[in-house]
This record gives sequence, structure tokens and C-alpha cells, in this order.
Amino acid sequence: MRTVIKEVANCGTYGGYQTHIRLGIKPCGPCKTANSGYMRERRRMRGETKSTLVLLSAECPNCGHHINEEAA
Repeated sequence: MRTVIKEVANCGTYGGYQTHIRLGIKPCGPCKTANSGYMRERRRMRGETKSTLVLLSAECPNCGHHINEEAA
């Protein structure tokens, strides 16, 4: 008798995304989001991206009002 192992996608995780792909099923929204976050962090940790968030603190050139990151 053969044993059949049924994989269950743990949706909302990178592993869930990989399970969808392995089973040939289109990944659901939460799994796509988890995969995007995982890959973004992986690229950042490996230095493969230059994008970073920069906190701004400046003066408005027109009125001189101080602009900071909380104003955004």
C-alpha cells in the first residue's frame, strides 16, 4: 500500500508560498505578500539593493516652515 503525503500550504508565510509553487497552484494573496517581504529582506541583507528609507528633516524653501518625518 502506498502512503500519500498531502502538503498543506501554511498561507501567509514564505513556506506557504513555496508549497503553492511546488504543488503547481497559483499562490494566494497572503502568500504573495509574504514572499515579497521575504525576498525584499533577503536582497537587503545581501546588499543587492540600494533602496533605503531616509528620514527627512528640512525647511520649506517657500515659507521656512520646518518639515520633519512626522509631517508626512
